[in-house]
Amino acid sequence: MKREKPMFLSDRRKIRPTVIAFAAAMSLGLNAATTDTSVAGQVTITVPANEDYTLSVADTNALSTSKTLIKEGLGRLIIDKNMSAWSGNFGISNGYVRLMETQADGKQNTGTLRLEPGATIELGGTGVAANKAFLRRQNIYIGGTGVGGAGALYAIGASQNQITYNCNLYITADTLIKCSPQTGPRVAQMYCNGHTITVDGGTFDMCSDFVYGPGEIHAINGCKIWFENGTPAQVFRKHSSYTWREGDRSVIRLDSGTSIQEGPQRLTTSTRCEWDIECEGDASFISNPSTGTWTGFYGFYGPISSVAGGTLTFDVRDYSTITCPFNVTNVLSGGGNILVKCGASVPAGTLNLSNPSNTISGSLTIQDGVTVNCASPLPCITNGTFVGTKGRLNIDMTAADLDDEGIYSMWSGVYDHLVRPTAAGGKFFEFNCELGPDKTFSQALSEPLVIYHGGTNTLTI
Repeated sequence: MKREKPMFLSDRRKIRPTVIAFAAAMSLGLNAATTDTSVAGQVTITVPANEDYTLSVADTNALSTSKTLIKEGLGRLIIDKNMSAWSGNFGISNGYVRLMETQADGKQNTGTLRLEPGATIELGGTGVAANKAFLRRQNIYIGGTGVGGAGALYAIGASQNQITYNCNLYITADTLIKCSPQTGPRVAQMYCNGHTITVDGGTFDMCSDFVYGPGEIHAINGCKIWFENGTPAQVFRKHSSYTWREGDRSVIRLDSGTSIQEGPQRLTTSTRCEWDIECEGDASFISNPSTGTWTGFYGFYGPISSVAGGTLTFDVRDYSTITCPFNVTNVLSGGGNILVKCGASVPAGTLNLSNPSNTISGSLTIQDGVTVNCASPLPCITNGTFVGTKGRLNIDMTAADLDDEGIYSMWSGVYDHLVRPTAAGGKFFEFNCELGPDKTFSQALSEPLVIYHGGTNTLTI
């Protein structure tokens, strides 16, 4: 697949240092870090393998306000200073760079930071407050899996919640991001450029982002992709100016045990996910409403498929007295099972499966307090793998062409397999079916058939 060529630093060069400019760098011994200022407009700091070097006052003086900083060597450059007076470009060729202070990577919304594949940026550290060490430059280019698979971006401990702030983030190669415990882009325009972003463990936190395909986000090791509260991400299949090519894909791939959580729709923007979602085993979709009036759309515009069996859990939750339905507008397909439940704090929720072409063929389980609205009968309704407790299932059959056997299969799937409450006065599961045209039903029933007639059409027994 042809990928558009990303922007590179125009003034970046591979320079091997020949001058040790500052005595402070010599204190580390024979393998000490070196700072080279021999090239006009550029400062190159080389840190040997297994060494740490903290950016010095002399280094910041050499950088002045706009010189380019190049990090070389397999060791670690630590920046624990606020660098908001510096707007020069920042190139990281290899090794580690650890950022431990606000605007440690330079003045916000200026210049370019480029991380070469094979290098790693570490965010935070011991004693660093959450949401402090963002990447804040105007244009940020990252790619690769980092030093020895450490990740191109890695958040240290509990000190980091997001990785970028108010920037253009360009993915230049298949990229590994270590998310434990929680990290992710914030207020960013992220361009995947056809590459795969593997998000490993913890939470990949996306807040007020605009994400553009083609590309892939692959969640592994229990990672939760979180479209955060208040101003969730909007994930578009492509940018409006991009010409879609044969072989392009925009997909979120969920390994078994991973999940997607969506935040509340209480602002003018709303979560919009146009990407395909492929589930490889058990995966969860969680709604997480919060304070404020629900004004937008919960859910997914792209298709969801279960490509390796397992159970797809939809954890749908209202907030207080506000109904916040969770929507799957495209096709839900594959051989997996569906479990629909709601949170304990507000034991009510709604799942809308509005596509008439849903074909997922495993079992359907609806737990207490949940309403599921289907545009057509799922195969699980007619194959005897439906379980309901005290929830509600509404099916629109107006476009379905059901014969006598089909009606009986649907009835037996609901009536014979739902779980009935045992407590006296317990609320039975509710099943509502809009038949559409008049239908005739003549199969023998093992149990009495009770019909509550609420419509204008007729079912003849």
